Amino acid sequence: MHILADIEPRAVNWDIMMDSDTDEGKANNAKYVISVARKLAALVFCVWDQITSVHPKQMFILFCTLAELKKSYVPPQ
Repeated sequence: MHILADIEPRAVNWDIMMDSDTDEGKANNAKYVISVARKLAALVFCVWDQITSVHPKQMFILFCTLAELKKSYVPPQ
């Protein structure tokens, strides 16, 4: 979420983020990460449970996609 906030701070509502000590909190946070990434027009190929289980290949693809998005992102006026 911090990477997404770095790309566009206005896209992240930190009040929605939950306590990540519980499985439900982790799942909701992962779903919110995907939602915000799609809102910023990132191509997301993973699902939330791959984020919570830290699936290495999917995380690599997600981070590379966000890095590419950061290079080309133009904030709305």
